[in-house]
Amino acid sequence: MPGFDWSTVPTRLAAELARELALEEVAGGPAAALRATFGSVPRVDFVRIAWPVLRDRWLATDADARADVVAGLRAAGLGDHETAPRGAEAQLVYLRSLRNTGRLRKLVLDRFLELGEDPDHHQPNEPIDDEGPVLKSATPLPLPEDPATVDLGAKVEAAWAELRTELAAVLAHLELGAQLTLTLDPTAGGTGDATYTVEFVMFDENLLHAEAVGNAALPPGHRLDRHAIADLVALGWSPPGVVDGTTDNFGIQMPTSDADRLAAIAVRTLREVYGTPHPAFLTYSATALEGEVEVPALGAARRVPGGGGTAGAPAAHDPGAPLPDRVRAVVSQLLSRPVDELPVDADGDIAIRSGSAMVFVRITDDPPLVEVSSPVLTEVRATQRLYERLSALTKTLPVGRLYLEDDTVWASVGVFGTDFQPTHLSTAIRVMTGLADVLDDRLQGDFGGKVFFGEALPERREPGTHGERTGMYL
Repeated sequence: MPGFDWSTVPTRLAAELARELALEEVAGGPAAALRATFGSVPRVDFVRIAWPVLRDRWLATDADARADVVAGLRAAGLGDHETAPRGAEAQLVYLRSLRNTGRLRKLVLDRFLELGEDPDHHQPNEPIDDEGPVLKSATPLPLPEDPATVDLGAKVEAAWAELRTELAAVLAHLELGAQLTLTLDPTAGGTGDATYTVEFVMFDENLLHAEAVGNAALPPGHRLDRHAIADLVALGWSPPGVVDGTTDNFGIQMPTSDADRLAAIAVRTLREVYGTPHPAFLTYSATALEGEVEVPALGAARRVPGGGGTAGAPAAHDPGAPLPDRVRAVVSQLLSRPVDELPVDADGDIAIRSGSAMVFVRITDDPPLVEVSSPVLTEVRATQRLYERLSALTKTLPVGRLYLEDDTVWASVGVFGTDFQPTHLSTAIRVMTGLADVLDDRLQGDFGGKVFFGEALPERREPGTHGERTGMYL
C-alpha cells in the first residue's frame, strides 16, 4: 500500500480543512498548506484540532469511513456504545455526542491515513466550492489536552528536560573541589550488581571535569558493547585515560560556560547509553572534603540520604496521617526500602519495576483515590482485534480494567482514599506487578508494540493462540 500523501486526500476535503482551520495560503494549494502545518504524515494533534471538520465534512459524506470509525469507537466503549446507531443520521448523532479524547483521535487518525493512502479516493478534477479565499492566519493554537488522557511519552520527556535544566544550573555554580555524582539505582533499574554513574568535579573556578563509568568498573554481562562505546564517543566523551585525571572511565573537561552542553551530554548518556528509563531511577550525591554539599534538587532524581537519616513516615495504619504518607509507607514496606529512597517523579508518582513492566502508584485528591497502573504496551496500533482482546480480558478481572489511550495499553486498579485500607493497596500493587509483567509479553506477541523495558516488535496479523487467564492474578 502506498504511503500517506496529502495530495491524495480528496481535493474538496483538503480545501475545507485548510479553510476551516484558517491555514496560511501557500504555493501548491490546500494540500501543501496542510503538509506545512501538520507534517508529511499527520499525527494525533491533527485530529485534536480538526475533529469537528473531519466529522462534519468528511465522515458526514463518506459512508464507508463513517461506518468504520463508528464501529471502532463503539468497540472502544466510547459514548453510548450499547446500541448500534442505524443510518447516517444516527451515526452522526453518536459521533457528535463524543468528547475529543485520545482514543477517539487515534482511531480517527488511523482511518484518515487510509484515506490518504488509497489512490481510488483521489479526485483531482472534483470541483471545489468557492466560498472565498483561504484566510491567512498563524497556525491555530492546539486545543487543551483532554485531562483523562495520559500522555506517557510527554510525561517522560518532561522529566528528562527538567533534569537537564536543573543539572545545568547546578553545574554552573558547583563549588570549587565539590563532586556531584549521578547513579542509576541498581535495585530500581534492575541492573543487579552493575552501577552506572556519571560524576562531575569542579577542578578550578572555570573548569568542569566529568567522567562516565567504563567497562573496568562493570561486571561481566553488564559491560558496554562496541555500539555503546561508539555512542559515548559520538556524544563527546574521550576514551578512558585520554583526559587528564581519568584512568578507567570516559572523560570530558569543559568550562563552566558550557554547563548546559555538559548537562545535555550527561543526560543523554544516562538515558540512551546506560538505559535509565526515567529520572526517578537516578540517585545523586554532592560532596567535598569537608562533607556533604548543598545543591538544589535535580528533578525526579533522589538525593542519597545523609548519615544522619531522615524522619520516618507515619505508619501505614495510622488513620490520622495524610494519605500520601500512608501510601508511601505501604510501598516502602512492600519494597523493603526506606520511604525517602522510593523512586518518585515530579508528579509524585511512585515507579516500581516488575520484570519488563513498569507500575506507577498515583494519588489524586478529588476524589481521594490511589491508582495503581501500568503502561503494559506502547507504540501499538489500534485495531478491532485489539479492542476485542482488551474487552475480553477486562471481563475476566474482578477489579480493574484494561484500556487503550492513544498508542498505549494501560492496566489500572483503583483503591479508595476515603477510609483507606493499607491491605487493599498492598493487594492492588501485588496484583498489578504480577499481571503487567505477564500480560505485556503476551500482548506484544500478538499485537507488536513495545514493552516498557524491552524492544519494539511488529504486529502479528493472525490472532494469538494462547488464552490469557488473568483471573489467577486478581
